[in-house]
Amino acid sequence: MTLMDSTPTASEARATPPFWSVLRPLDRPGWQPALIAFGAWLLILTGGLLHVTLSDQSHLFYSRRPEAMGIQGDFIILCILSAGFCYLSAVLIYQHRLYEQVLNDLRPIVDIADPAYRNLIRTRSAPNQLSMTIGALAGVGLSYLWLLLDPRVYAGDYNPWDLTSLGVLAPWHRVIGGLMGGAIGAFMNSTIHSAVFLSRLGAQLKPLDLFDLSPLRPFAQQGVANVLWLTGFTTIFATTYFLDPNVFLVMIVAFVVMNAILSICGLLLPVTGMARRIHTRKEIELDGIHKALKELGPARDLAHSGHLTKSAQLLAYRSFVLSVPIFPYTVTTFVRMGLFLLIPLWSWAASAVVGRGVGTLFGWE
Repeated sequence: MTLMDSTPTASEARATPPFWSVLRPLDRPGWQPALIAFGAWLLILTGGLLHVTLSDQSHLFYSRRPEAMGIQGDFIILCILSAGFCYLSAVLIYQHRLYEQVLNDLRPIVDIADPAYRNLIRTRSAPNQLSMTIGALAGVGLSYLWLLLDPRVYAGDYNPWDLTSLGVLAPWHRVIGGLMGGAIGAFMNSTIHSAVFLSRLGAQLKPLDLFDLSPLRPFAQQGVANVLWLTGFTTIFATTYFLDPNVFLVMIVAFVVMNAILSICGLLLPVTGMARRIHTRKEIELDGIHKALKELGPARDLAHSGHLTKSAQLLAYRSFVLSVPIFPYTVTTFVRMGLFLLIPLWSWAASAVVGRGVGTLFGWE
């Protein structure tokens, strides 16, 4: 079934409005979404800091005593959770902005008439409200289940739901952690939907010119962006390692592995439909070359005929067709992606510097 076969009627389109209509008020030009997210992050930290200051543990927060490490570490965790939530909120906007640009750039090479293409993009390119809601709720649920990976839970020394015994910032952790999980679910749903849509769109391209595949770059652009956005979030989450390596190591390793799997899928899935078209086009060209070579006669007779030049041209063209990559990624691209996936490990060193800076700011060191 093609994309056009699944295009809904006008009434169906109105029944499932694109999810991104909700985010459009925040889709400001340039860096404004990132600045809004940064402002929200500072607002959350200010609220948490005010809560601590008004509590009976405020004297510990600014203390250097060993028993103060608990609430100080809780504040750093709040910094990380809120940073992850605000980062993903901004990324959702930038993701849709790039996605719209990719769809517009692909318009000239997609074999669909203009009115039908516009209707297709309006009704099918973005996930609807229901799927995004389900994705967000699934993310919230998984964010709470994630707490069970804490080895202290299995040892019976830690109950993540006994908030009264976990400190003044524990409610903030659960609320912001749930919001971060919801943002993860929405982002994953949006990423998978856009990747699948681009893959199906790539199967309906106009006849390709193997000499110029530059119009296909938007597919690769979306795939690389998926990896960078995922890695950015994993980098933020990985900074929890320095708070307590014994507690967070298992969680971080699991998250990095999941990030690697999702990154590979995010890199390859958007280009699979396009890759199939390139493969088909190459097979057609190679079949034509082989037929043309057979018509020239046996190879041992070519040197004694007037077809030697034409044979050399056909063989040169055959070598060119074979060299055309099916995927728009080179070995260098995969090496760079591998280095990107190691960024969370590099962030540990940065988190140590940041932790020392926060400690100096509040007089913990």
